[in-house]
Amino acid sequence: MNYLTLTILAAIVVLFIVVVFLYYRKHYMHIKRKEYYEDGNVKCEYYTLDGIKDGIESIYYPTKEINKTKTWSHGVLEGPFIVYFRNGKPYIEGSYSKGEYKGLYSVYDLNGSIISKREY
Repeated sequence: MNYLTLTILAAIVVLFIVVVFLYYRKHYMHIKRKEYYEDGNVKCEYYTLDGIKDGIESIYYPTKEINKTKTWSHGVLEGPFIVYFRNGKPYIEGSYSKGEYKGLYSVYDLNGSIISKREY
């Protein structure tokens, strides 16, 4: 084999590896995504798997404090969520199952005392 043939063969192998990696990354690896407010502060962070939300999503107030966290499973809300006061203390805690409220849903005041509880 001459030099040109080896170079072409090597380029084809490298291209094949890149294509396989990109396919694997899109379909089998969680990719972290971020969205931003106009001023550049992070609005939310979440993970996607095959282009669909999967994992914990964190949403922030424009002033950078955590606003809420929620859990996704294959594009459906599944698992715990927490909504926070701006001071970082929990305001609402609950959980989702198949996109609907499930289990105990608790609401707190600024001091952390429970205001109300509800079972779904």
